[in-house]
Amino acid sequence: MPDMKNDEYKKGYEDAMIDAYSIVSYAREQGETDVRQVLNWLGDPEYVLEQIEEDE
Repeated sequence: MPDMKNDEYKKGYEDAMIDAYSIVSYAREQGETDVRQVLNWLGDPEYVLEQIEEDE
């Protein structure tokens, strides 16, 4: 079990949660309703985050 008191771990966790929220929000904006597709996007966050930046 990771040490939740470790500041580096907390920062990494927070960054990952922000990325996940961004991806799920983007999926909703795109009208994506297939949860399997969204999970696939979460599996490759760098690619999807690049697409989000390009669309903005």
